[in-house]
Amino acid sequence: MDRKVLATAIAVAVIGSGLTACGNDPEASPSPATSISTATTPTPTTATPSATPTPSENPLFTEAKAVHALYMAQILSLEKAGGAETLPPGLEALVTGKYRKDVQDAYRKLKSIGSHADSNSTYQVKWIHQSQPKPGTTFAIRACVDASGVTIRDRSGNISGKGTLRQDDFSLIRRDNRLVIADGDSIRVKKCSG
Repeated sequence: MDRKVLATAIAVAVIGSGLTACGNDPEASPSPATSISTATTPTPTTATPSATPTPSENPLFTEAKAVHALYMAQILSLEKAGGAETLPPGLEALVTGKYRKDVQDAYRKLKSIGSHADSNSTYQVKWIHQSQPKPGTTFAIRACVDASGVTIRDRSGNISGKGTLRQDDFSLIRRDNRLVIADGDSIRVKKCSG
């Protein structure tokens, strides 16, 4: 399977307007997630794992979970706004390199086609685990995200798709003394694998 950049996955899914069809085919192979995220700010309807460390938890893992939670909140806000020409400062601070460019390109495309997530769209992070970092990165996480609470509408306001269960993989690097996402992908799955 080809590597799918998380941000590009959203743009492809939204532009193709095939979200519902892809999400309902139980025999379909993994494909891009239909929605990256769903929480403008942490709200009672958005479940995110705690960034509070347990006594034995790796401090990098605690920091990576916090970055993931902020990223998800920023992405949902951008989806609800219908994309943007430039990344908002809060999201810009969380991504770097080619991944930053891919995220920006995806949300420019979203803006150009006029789609957006409903204002009441939500996601639920089922779990986050430490995973194997890609070469040249510092730390990695895998998250299982239930994005079925996301509804995508087209320019006319018609429902064009629903989110699905997806598995996110992020590799992070240290920049300016904090972790940022340098590489990522998201695939639609029937069941997340840890």
